[in-house]
Amino acid sequence: MGKGWVAPPTWCGVRQLLHRPWGRRTGASMAEEFRHDREANRYEVLIDGRAVGEAHYELTGDVAAFDHTEVLPEVGGRGVAGRLVRYAMDDVRAAGRWRVRAVCPYVVHWFDRNPGYADLLA
Repeated sequence: MGKGWVAPPTWCGVRQLLHRPWGRRTGASMAEEFRHDREANRYEVLIDGRAVGEAHYELTGDVAAFDHTEVLPEVGGRGVAGRLVRYAMDDVRAAGRWRVRAVCPYVVHWFDRNPGYADLLA
């Protein structure tokens, strides 16, 4: 990971990443928690315990179509959406059961910028 990142262990499918943000909150630490809500077909990111973003998918057979990614405006531009999609793709890869269809324009762009994940694409 990048400079300033500390990755504690993973507990029950939840990974927390601590980092030093930039901008208005410089000097403060924010705790990002990523989780997979299987019942709602989405991956979520929480910052300091507050839900701030999600990456939604529709599952058809063994293909997960990621159709919507969103983060709250106050965390926009800080890479939160990118870290959320990376967490989702790492989870998909680790489980080894799905292929991914990128429908959401953000996810399409993310795959363009991260060619090391192309093997996940259906």
